[in-house]
Amino acid sequence: VRRAAPPGPSAPDAAVTAIRAALAPLWPKVPPEAVRDVLATAAEGAAEAGITRIPESITSRYPAYGELIAAVTLLDMAGRWYRAGKPGSQPGRPAPHQALASSVAFDRDEDDDTLTALAILLALAFTAVPAGES
Repeated sequence: VRRAAPPGPSAPDAAVTAIRAALAPLWPKVPPEAVRDVLATAAEGAAEAGITRIPESITSRYPAYGELIAAVTLLDMAGRWYRAGKPGSQPGRPAPHQALASSVAFDRDEDDDTLTALAILLALAFTAVPAGES
């Protein structure tokens, strides 16, 4: 599957909006385990691509603390884990960002914020994948 080049400097923000809109109808049916896994995987993908922060086009669009804190923290933790050589990558022993992803995913009181965090991390991971590899 090939993907088009992002449509310009606001691409990350547009991607978050599109991903969030696409996931919203499915969100009530998505089990926390799936959310946990995708949160962690998206954060890892962005970190492996060298993305260390969330672009201002996203942070200015989603300024609420709850919407950003999970995405910012997961990205930071995944980046540290990746740069440290992926310590603790063993079955049954989650890395710190994987444990946080679990906590975030299972906090059903914060579902709307979690959906936004997931959309942010997916947008970052998606934009990090070279065309032709997605």
